Amino acid sequence: MEAKHTEKEIDDEAADINDVFHSIALSEERLLKQGFQEGFMKGSLEGEVEGFHLGYHRGAEIGAEIGYYKGVVETLLVISDKREHDVPGKAVSVLQKVLELINHFPTSNAEDVDITAACDNIRAKFKKACALLKIDGTFPELSKISF
Repeated sequence: MEAKHTEKEIDDEAADINDVFHSIALSEERLLKQGFQEGFMKGSLEGEVEGFHLGYHRGAEIGAEIGYYKGVVETLLVISDKREHDVPGKAVSVLQKVLELINHFPTSNAEDVDITAACDNIRAKFKKACALLKIDGTFPELSKISF
């Protein structure tokens, strides 16, 4: 027996074949989008973890350096107050300025605060105080810090 197809059946089969070809043609694009989304999500999570660890370690390094400066400055100011050594008045005022900068140093990361500039300012004032006092106040861990 010969199969007779009506015009409607032929149109339905053609539509189905067209859908299949269209689906095949778009499958690459769909797979690319799906792969991009999966990769983006995974990369975002891994980048967030890596960024957290980097920030944590850099923060600890900055904290150690600022803590060192604060300890040295407070010690020198106590020595000056007790008059154990003759500390020039200009050096005392610079030491007080360093202590003020340290006390106002941000304890959290805000977008409107330039932490690098604040650190550089503290370092510069501390070096100035050390130069006035003719002492070597180099931070012992300085060689281990890299930015």
